[in-house]
Parts: sequence; structure tokens; C-alpha cells
Amino acid sequence: MRSNADGKGRKRRFRLWNIIALGMFALGAAMFSIGWFSGQYEKEVVMDKFKLEIVEVGGPEYTDRWDFPDALDLAEISVKVDSARIEIVPAPEGSPLSVRASNFKPKVDFRDRTLSVETEKRRSWTFGLSVRANRRLAIHVPRGNLALLDVSLASGVLRIEDISADSLHIRMASGQAGLSGLNFTDGSLDMSSGTARIEDSAWKNLDIRKASGSIVVENAGVGEGRTSIDSSSGSTRLGFRGNPEDFRYDLRLASGSLRVNGERVSLGAGNRRGSVFDGENAAHEIVVRQGSGTLRLDIEP
Repeated sequence: MRSNADGKGRKRRFRLWNIIALGMFALGAAMFSIGWFSGQYEKEVVMDKFKLEIVEVGGPEYTDRWDFPDALDLAEISVKVDSARIEIVPAPEGSPLSVRASNFKPKVDFRDRTLSVETEKRRSWTFGLSVRANRRLAIHVPRGNLALLDVSLASGVLRIEDISADSLHIRMASGQAGLSGLNFTDGSLDMSSGTARIEDSAWKNLDIRKASGSIVVENAGVGEGRTSIDSSSGSTRLGFRGNPEDFRYDLRLASGSLRVNGERVSLGAGNRRGSVFDGENAAHEIVVRQGSGTLRLDIEP
């Protein structure tokens, strides 16, 4: 005959497993809801071999807005956000500097000719699983030339269009960056992983560093200076416009596929150095150091 103690023990164990099962079900339902709702408003990123396209697929209106009608002497913009979808674009004609945000409240401040936008550190009840995929931030910049545009983004999507600046610096741990119509003197792009596309832009000096991922430069116009890329692995495609005689290059790829102006280059000992021309009068230097992957350089008049 089984004892009453054994029966009570089995009942306690049964109740405990029921509680655990219900807890797991509730957690799963919550995570599903988070993923579904965030997916309704996010920007979809489509990446093929050589293209990064950011497609707006809908979403709510911005819930918070800051306008700075007196910021006529704007010189610098500093953005430090941990996770969001960010766009920095020109303001409509006659409109002031403005910042808009949805699903989070950044710290926004304008003083000493500098606009700063930062994520406020707050403890989350979701233990790091908060709904960050749905964060949106837009900065509309009056037409003019900035002294500095500095953006730090831990993860997410970054889009910058038609902005002029003396210095441009972007740091991203992971995510996607689409940069178009930019004009700057000195710039840098640091990415641990992810994809970046720079098109229809012009600069004198640009330094790109990435551990892995894809970099596409298309229809770039450059002045006297240097473009340097340091990459551990991934895909790098560079497209410049101008007289080929104005460029000299120094490309090094340890393993993978290398093409220069459509011509496949044998890696040989792993290095490719020199120029189609002697480079003595070249105004712009292109230097690439890449461990593995694909590397392509095209210079077209």
C-alpha cells in the first residue's frame, strides 16, 4: 500500500511542473507578441551580393518631437544610441532643425551650436529583451555645411542622405548603413559586422574598418587624398568615377577573389600592389588590407 506521504509528494511535484509549464508558455507568448508587433513597423533591409536597399514597410507616426527654430548656427550633430532605426536627412525647405522619435525617449539637447541625441540608460523589466526593434529616430537638418556629424549606433539601421560636413564619423557594432549623396572632407566608418553601402558621395579622406560583412562603394567622386579599408573578411566592392590616371592603388587580399577594373587578378603570393599607371601624378590613393573574401575595384571615367 502506498503511503499518504508519497501521494502528497507526487501532487506537489505535479503542481510544480504545471507552474513551470505555464511560466514557459507565458514567456513564449510574450516573446511572440514582441516579435510580431516590432515586425509590423520595422524597416526591412534587403541585401543582395552588391546592394543594400532600405525599404519602408509602414509604421506608426513619430510620437515625440523636438523643434529648434532658433538653431540657425548649427555646427555639429552628435548621436549616441544603443539600438534604433535612424535617418538623418535634410529638412524640408523653410523647416527648422527637428528631432523625432518613436517607442523611446532619447535625451535631446541643443547648445553651443551642437545638437546631441543620446539614449537614456534605464533598467528594463524584460532583462535586456525590451522592444528595441521598433525604435525609430529621425533628424531633419536644415541645408548647409556641418563642421561635424558623429553617429554611434550599437545595432540597427542607419540612413544618411544629402548631408555635407567637414568631418563625418560613424561607429556601428552591427547592423546596416545606407549612405547616399554625402559630401565631406574627412570621414571614418567603423563596423564590427554588418553591411554598408555608400553611393553618389564625394570625399577627400575616408577610413573604413570592419571585422566582417559587406562594404559597397558606388559612384564615388574623390579629391586629393586617400581611401583606406581594413577588413578581416567579407565582401568589398569599390566603384570610383574619374580619370584612372588620377588614382593609384595598393590592394592586398590574403585569400579569395580579386578583380581590378573587371580583370581577375591572380593572388600569387597573396599581394597585389601597384597601379595601371605609374601613379607619380595620382591625386587619390586607394589602400585595402583584407584577410579573406571578395575584393573588387572599378575606376570609370
